[in-house]
Amino acid sequence: KLRWMVHQAFDPLWQVYQIPRPKAYGWLSRAMRIRRSSCHIRLFNTQQCYNALAICRRTPTEEIINWVNPVQNNYHLQGIDK
Repeated sequence: KLRWMVHQAFDPLWQVYQIPRPKAYGWLSRAMRIRRSSCHIRLFNTQQCYNALAICRRTPTEEIINWVNPVQNNYHLQGIDK
């Protein structure tokens, strides 16, 4: 149940906002301060699930997009399309 809740909070990053899945996990690993190789929801213990859930819920999507791809987002914010 807890891992399912983390997926509900995290998966829209790559499913809806089309952030590449590896980059979404890269952001999450950095936010959680764990190695990228250890950052997969199926590997999380209970405390890591609660931590990931809190991070995903409190971080605005725009902030995550800025972290994942700052150059593309700057063009978007300026109204410039590549």
